[in-house]
Amino acid sequence: MPIKIAVITDDVVTERMAGPAIRAWHLATELASHGHEVTLFSTRFADRQTADFTVTYSAVATGALEPLREVVAWADCVITQGYTTFFEPWILTQDKYLVVDLYDPIHIELLEAESAASPAEQEIALARAYDALDLQVEFGDFFICASQRQRDLWLGYLSAKRRLNFVNYRVDPELNQLIDLVPFGISNDDPPVTDGHVLRGVVPGIDADAEILLWAGGIYNWFDPVTLIRAVAELRRTRPSVHLVFMGVRHPLADAVADGSLRDAYRVAEELEVLGSHVHFLDGWVPYEQRHQYLLEADLGVSTHFVNAETAYSFRTRMLDYLWCGLPIVCTEGDEFAAIVAADELGEAVPARNVEALRAAIERLLADDNLRAQTRVRVRATAERYRWSSVVQPVVQYCAAPYKSPDGHPTARTIGPVFYAKRDATRRVRHVRAYVEINGWRRLIRRGTERTLAAGLRLVRRPRSSTAANDDPS
Repeated sequence: MPIKIAVITDDVVTERMAGPAIRAWHLATELASHGHEVTLFSTRFADRQTADFTVTYSAVATGALEPLREVVAWADCVITQGYTTFFEPWILTQDKYLVVDLYDPIHIELLEAESAASPAEQEIALARAYDALDLQVEFGDFFICASQRQRDLWLGYLSAKRRLNFVNYRVDPELNQLIDLVPFGISNDDPPVTDGHVLRGVVPGIDADAEILLWAGGIYNWFDPVTLIRAVAELRRTRPSVHLVFMGVRHPLADAVADGSLRDAYRVAEELEVLGSHVHFLDGWVPYEQRHQYLLEADLGVSTHFVNAETAYSFRTRMLDYLWCGLPIVCTEGDEFAAIVAADELGEAVPARNVEALRAAIERLLADDNLRAQTRVRVRATAERYRWSSVVQPVVQYCAAPYKSPDGHPTARTIGPVFYAKRDATRRVRHVRAYVEINGWRRLIRRGTERTLAAGLRLVRRPRSSTAANDDPS
C-alpha cells in the first residue's frame, strides 16, 4: 500500500550535490518508483526538480520552520540523516514511522574534520554529534547503513542505548528488522556516451595524448592527496604524459568543510613543480549530471587516504562513480572499498603513505592496455551489485509494510520543556568554556560587563510608553 514519505537532508539539493544529497535524491527516486508519494526536503536550499517526486526546502537555521512542519505533518514516514533531529527534536514527538540513515558516522568523521580546532571547540562539535546520534538511536524505528563494518559499529551503539533487547531479538534474531545494509549506489542507467572533451585539450596543460588519473570528489582532512601528488611527480619522469586531475575540489557547502589537506595539496604540488603541468585542480563543484564526462575521459580512478578510524568506517561515494563508468581503481588500503577492489580485482589497493607502491601500481595499470581492459570488465561486473534499484531494497521493503519498533523505544527521552531547558543550558556551558579557552576569563568578564551596560543604557533610553513616544513634538 503506497504511503507518504518525507526524505529529509541537511545538504543542498542542487545541480551540484555532495554525498548526503545524492543519497537522499536516489532514495526518493526509488521509493517514488514503487508508487509512494515522496517529498525530498532540504533544510538548507533546493532548486533541483523532477517529475518523479516533490522537492522543497526552507532555511531552517534562520527559523523558517513552517515548511518543514508541514512536510512532517503530511508524511506517514520520515527518513532522516545527519543533524536534522538534533536541531529539530520536535520531529521525534510526531507519530511517524522513523527511518534513520546512518551511512555517515558523523562522530568519527569529526575526529579528522575538527583536528585543527581548539580542545573546547572539538568538545562542542563532538558533543553535538553524540547528542544527534543519541536522539536518532533512541527514537528510530528502522536504521540503515552502508557496509557490514558500519553495521557492526552501529549495533554496538544500539546496544549501548539498549535497543538490542529481548523484544527486538525475538522478532528477528538477525536484527535486520532493526538495522540493515543500504550501500551507496550507482545510477540504474549506464553513463551517457559523449563525443566531446572536458579535460584533454580543454584544461591548460592536458594534451590529447594525456594519461589521466581522476580524483572524483572533494579533498577533506581525512584524505591524503600529498602522497598521490608525490607519486605522480616521480612517475612523470618515466611517463611524462601522466596527469592527475582533482575534479571539483570545493564542496557545495565549502564553509562547513575542513580544508587543511586541500591547502597541503596545493603547496606540495607547487613545491614539486607539477602544479598546472601534471597536477590540476578544477575549482568549484562539477554538476551532478555532468560528472560522467570527466569520468569517461579518465584512464584510472584514484583515491588515497590516511589509515585511521574514519577510514575504517567510511564508504567512499566517489568509488561508486568509478564503478559506474568502468574505471580501474588505484586506492589506499584500510577502508571497506579497498577490500572490494582487492577481492574483485578492480585495480590495486596499496599501503597508506607509500609513494613508491602507489607510483608502481599506477604505472602497472597505465603501461598494460590488456590489464586495464580486463580490469574494466571486472569493474563493470561489480557495478551491477550497486545499482540503486538493488541496494535500496531494504528501505523499499520497510516502506511497503512500515512498522514501529517492537521494543517501543525503551530509552527514548521525553521531548518537552525540561529536555529543551537542559539541552540549552548544556550548550551555553560548552560555548562559554570554548570562549574562555580561546579568549581568556578577562575578555569574557569585559564582554559581559559591556553587554550589561549596553542593555542598561537601552532600558534607560527606552520611552516609558507608546503614548509618551507618540507625544514627542519632533
